[in-house]
Amino acid sequence: MSEPSVRLALIGPPDEIAVWRAAADRLTGGRISITVESLESALNDGAADFDSAVICAPLAERQATVQLAAKAGKHVLLDAPVAQTLDEAEAAISACGQAGVCFAVGRTLRFLPSSQMITDRLANGNLGSPGLLRAHRWRSAEDGAPVALVEQLFADVDFAICVFGGAPTHVYAIGRCGDNNASISDYVQVHLGFESGGSALLDFSAGLPVGPGYDSLSLIGSTGAAYADDHHNTHLLYQGSDPRALVSGQGPGHLSTALQGFVNAINDKKSPPAGGAECRTVHRVIDAIRRSLESKRVLSEEGGSYV
Repeated sequence: MSEPSVRLALIGPPDEIAVWRAAADRLTGGRISITVESLESALNDGAADFDSAVICAPLAERQATVQLAAKAGKHVLLDAPVAQTLDEAEAAISACGQAGVCFAVGRTLRFLPSSQMITDRLANGNLGSPGLLRAHRWRSAEDGAPVALVEQLFADVDFAICVFGGAPTHVYAIGRCGDNNASISDYVQVHLGFESGGSALLDFSAGLPVGPGYDSLSLIGSTGAAYADDHHNTHLLYQGSDPRALVSGQGPGHLSTALQGFVNAINDKKSPPAGGAECRTVHRVIDAIRRSLESKRVLSEEGGSYV
């Protein structure tokens, strides 16, 4: 593992900064130079004191903040998603590429212990070839506020792409959405088909009674299955004979993992675990989901676009 030599600026609201600070403190030799709510302030007050920005600004501000960081020559680790639309995401990722700075996405499912439990066993051959990935995110409608489609689906779409090793060839979605299908007012169900013949079913519902929500994630492979939910962070594995459970707390460790990958990528001049190419693909799929909701039909991948 590369020794962290990156000087970090944490950009965003104080509560979000505190979470990322805790994650950074877990890294040996990690150094935080600045914590501030806006990148403009960091650049004005101490631009020479940091070379990388961890951006956890509100969604509406992220695209502009990433472009400002790239213009200033700062590497970027960004909370997912990058922006509100595919065009905005493309502009932000391209700005980092043109500036020659590292771009990485930090808060995705692929870094959670429960998700890594599944991908590790898939990589080790314990589950065979991935067949069906299912993710359920159920919430109460206590506040009644719609959820942005891109915010709710980014992590699950990214994980599906990670599991199947590439973008889906087919996208279909149904649901009750608002704001020109850019937000989820009630529920959405997404079906993704992959070249291997595998598929992913992702669904979000805001229809639970008032109270705590429920999350679950499962993968059925050709020779085994893995299941993870949020019930006391207990994860069930099945590969014939009797199922067995693994218990692992989520904590801030997944952010430390993402941050370490970002630091390693900068020091080793390599692509981060979740970089611009992966992020661009996720935004492209979510745009296809929005258009499938609108057209009520299956969209197929042709030449890098969904039609």
